[in-house]
Amino acid sequence: MLRWFLQRQIAAFERTWNYDASYMHEVIGVDPRAMLAFGIRPNIPHLPYNLCQMETCVAIIARTDPNDRESVALLPELEKVHRSNDSRLQGAAD
Repeated sequence: MLRWFLQRQIAAFERTWNYDASYMHEVIGVDPRAMLAFGIRPNIPHLPYNLCQMETCVAIIARTDPNDRESVALLPELEKVHRSNDSRLQGAAD
């Protein structure tokens, strides 16, 4: 059911935007749940960060909200989550 629904949604997206999303169809064909990882649901805070201390990382974040400047809310408490996850990962690597 999920596979059918996602295939139809992607097909509608392709028709609307005249876009070839064949790669999305392939992902859905392998594992429909993997397709859900391509988007972040509205009102879900997210914080990109680099887990590698050996290389730099650049994050490009695209937003579809036309009022993106007005709707951005900084959440300093997410920085604490990042630091605690980072220290837990470092401990596992030692």
